[in-house]
Amino acid sequence: RVLRRLERDHLAVSDHAESEGRGPSRKVYRLTDEGWDALCWWSENLKGVSELIDTFQKRYESLERKK
Repeated sequence: RVLRRLERDHLAVSDHAESEGRGPSRKVYRLTDEGWDALCWWSENLKGVSELIDTFQKRYESLERKK
């Protein structure tokens, strides 16, 4: 479901890879340039969220000790 949405939003494309042995060929996905840009944006955004959580946790722990 997620991979289809990435394709729909032009963030990834798929190809069929040849099967190694028996069984059907597999679908292989790769990010488009737009997909890489989105991934970089999310990574940077998560850094900011992580910093906020760390700040909150430190402040919470300092309050907890004062009980």
